[in-house]
Parts: sequence; C-alpha cells; structure tokens
Amino acid sequence: MARQTNLLKKIDFTRSDWCVHVRVVRMWEPLFGKQQFPSSLELAVMDSEGTRMWCTVPQLMIKSVKMKVKENGVYVLQIFFVGLSTVKPNQTRVSAQKYKINFQQNTSIIATDDHNFPSTQFHIRSCADVLNRNGVNEVDLIDVLGLLVSKHDIVPFSIKGKPHRRLTIVLQDLEKNTIEFTLWDSYIDELFNKVKFEGTEPVIILLQFCQAKTFKGQMIITNTRHSETKMWINSDISVINDFKKSLSGDDGDASSQLITTVSSTQSETLVDDLMSSPVRSIEKLLTIEEGLIVWICATVMGIVPSEKWCYLGCRKCSKAVRKDGNKFFCRSCNTFQTKANERYVVETNIVDLTAPISDGNVSSFPAELELICGRKFLFKIHKKSASSSSGELTYHVMKITDDKNVLTKFFISPSGGVSDEKSYVTAEETPCSKSQESVGDTISKDCTPAKRLFPTQQWMMIVITLLLQRFQRSRSRWRSKSKA
Repeated sequence: MARQTNLLKKIDFTRSDWCVHVRVVRMWEPLFGKQQFPSSLELAVMDSEGTRMWCTVPQLMIKSVKMKVKENGVYVLQIFFVGLSTVKPNQTRVSAQKYKINFQQNTSIIATDDHNFPSTQFHIRSCADVLNRNGVNEVDLIDVLGLLVSKHDIVPFSIKGKPHRRLTIVLQDLEKNTIEFTLWDSYIDELFNKVKFEGTEPVIILLQFCQAKTFKGQMIITNTRHSETKMWINSDISVINDFKKSLSGDDGDASSQLITTVSSTQSETLVDDLMSSPVRSIEKLLTIEEGLIVWICATVMGIVPSEKWCYLGCRKCSKAVRKDGNKFFCRSCNTFQTKANERYVVETNIVDLTAPISDGNVSSFPAELELICGRKFLFKIHKKSASSSSGELTYHVMKITDDKNVLTKFFISPSGGVSDEKSYVTAEETPCSKSQESVGDTISKDCTPAKRLFPTQQWMMIVITLLLQRFQRSRSRWRSKSKA
C-alpha cells in the first residue's frame, strides 16, 4: 500500500516524517565568488496543485542525487530536513514559501511513472504587475510571458578581466504593456539561435524564474546569475499557444510582428526618452503637478557650495548607506550589502529663457566640476516635493545630457512649448534690449549678463546626481591637495 503524500503548502517544523510527491521543475548548481566547484545543488519542485518549493542538496550528495534526479522527472521524497527559505542580501529564491527542503544522507528518492501528474505550471505575472510592484519583489523569482517587439544592440563589457555581454529586449503583454528584459551571456546565444529577426513571425517568449529588479528608478526583469532562469521561445506548450491565439482573436492565426532594432547610440536612446516625456521650461516646471517626469533645456550658471558633494550609495536604489562593520546598510531597501557605489551630488543654479539664477562659490569642489558651468544641458526631472536647506526650490535630476544632436532636435520656445524650428536661444546668446536695461536701477553693475537679463524673475536650483567615473579621479586629486 502506497504511503500517503503531503502537499508542499502543508510543510513546516511540526513534523519530521513528511512525504511529498513532486515534479522537479528546475536544477542548477550555483557558484559564488571565486568558487570553482559548486557547494550545493539547488532544485525547484512542484506538487500536484502547482505549489513550488525550493530544495537544497549538500555538496557531498550532488553526484549521487544527479544520478537519480532529472529535470522534469516526478519523484516521491521522504526523510528530509525542513528549514527556513531565507536568503542573503542580493540573492534570490524560486518560491515565496516560508520553508524549504534540505536533503540528508538518508533522504529517500523514488522515481514514479505517474502520467497523470500535472506538467509544469507557470506563475505568470503581467508586465503591469511588475512595473507597479504588485506582489512582485526582487527576492522571489517570477514567470513572465510576452511578445518580443524590439531589441537593443548587444553591449560587450568586462568584469575583472572576463568578457561578458548584455542585451536588452522589450516584451509586450496582451494589455499592450511593455517591459524591458535584460539577457546576459549564454541567454543571448539561446535567443539568437532560435529567433530570425529578419522575419515577421511573432516571437512569444516565456521566462520561468526570472528576477524583477529596479534599474534607474524603473522595474525591469533579467535572467538570474546562477542559471535558474529557463526560457521558451515559440515552443509548443499551452500557455504560448493560448497567447498566440489571443493576439489575433478567434481566427487562430497570430498577426505578423516585425521586431524593431533600437540603436544603443546615446543620441537615439535619448531622443526616444525625450519623446516619452514632455519638454518644459523652468517657469512651467514650477507650476505643473507633482509626480510628472519632464525635460528642461537650460544653462548651468553656477554651483551651489556644499561639503556633501559625494557619498556612498546603495547599489540598488542609489540612496545613502551607513557603514556597519564590513557591510553597508541601506535604510531605504532595509538590507545589508557587501559593497557600495561612490556617488556624487552637485547642486547647480540653472537658467533658461523663463527664469534666471545666481552664482555660487565653488571653492569646496574640485576644479573639474567647474567645467559644467556656462554649458547648456537637457535635464530629465521627476517633479516631487521640492525642498532645499536654503529655502529655495530644489529638484532631483534623473538624467543629464549635452549631446549636440539631441539639443538641436529638442529645444524650448520662449512660450515654454517645444518648437520644431531652431528658435531656442540661451541667455548668453540673447542681447540685452533697452527695455531690459531700463529696469536696472536696482541692478548691481557687477551682475552677470544672465542676471541683468532677468532682474525680476525667480531662480531655481536643481540637484544633479553625477555618475561620471572621471569625478572619482578628481575627488582623489582634490583630497590629496587638501591634505597637502
């Protein structure tokens, strides 16, 4: 008589004689740091109700378990240790279940030929769920299904001398929501081996055990570091076939879909970004509602003096971290991290045709920072509650560029709108009219030209987060000079 099995959702610390009937959904051997050999074998298993659970096989048992267990096989497991499924910072897990299964030397593994056992079930999250963080976090891995609509160029790079590659593609769900998915190394090869980008056949991609991450303030998805992620492309499985049918209605034939290639050159990427957010003047920025993301085109006229122009930031959210021993604690993410990024914050006064600025003493900064003064930039600003220690309005900049191709394509007319003619003129290019100069009884003669142009206007200060590596070298030189 066969022993009664238990569902995975029932497993906890209350018993030690659990018996489970499961399908092995995924197997992988993670490598951490400088490890040459895996310290464990990890499994993702699923029971008859589709509940998934994480299993760990210790290093001494890897060889014997791999001889008995194959991916997609069905097994009865007995005599195992139940532990908590907690993870370290920057690590992930394949299930949100509180508990996990740890194999022991005497764990019983019995293969079964149960053809009635359910095939792999997917826990698919929509693009909207990921973008809005609806039940999605950066620890628990998720499944995503979507139509491939565009791809970027492959970006080669190296980490500690080892070559790597990165590719960003865009997936679209049935509600027309889109999300970026970043593929790394071997996953890029798998995509190009299965997809012919010259054709118009729709490409449906199903991703199992991928990670949602915050990148530049937005949620994206990516494959995991240790090959937990599994990818199906136009495979003959029910979820993909159902998705294809839904693309074209009830006729059963999916519509054609041309995959566009997005150039990763800086100018074109910025133009796409500009098209997705309105371009406004400083005067308009002061009056628009909070929560909007806008671009402004303005000239940097001075740097606001501050001692805190650099700090150690979280690698996820970029906010300041506190050093605790040999680790760093991020209050925003509520996590400890082994590394932190050096980041730079510079407060500058800027001007366009609608609002002037005032100059500041930059003696507390390295000289290289003065190079941005007097130059025109496009600033991408997320308008939140403005604040400043000096009482002036301060906004945080998400992106900054002085790309000439972009500046000549997008500019602000004096009325505050975006013009398709080259009518934008910066303050230093505008001659002082007699009517402007006549206002100047109250203007000091040592005012800058920009100040004389707008004697009665208010000025605005913005905070620019600079991620340029050259400022790290500048900071080192500045520290050396200070000590001398």
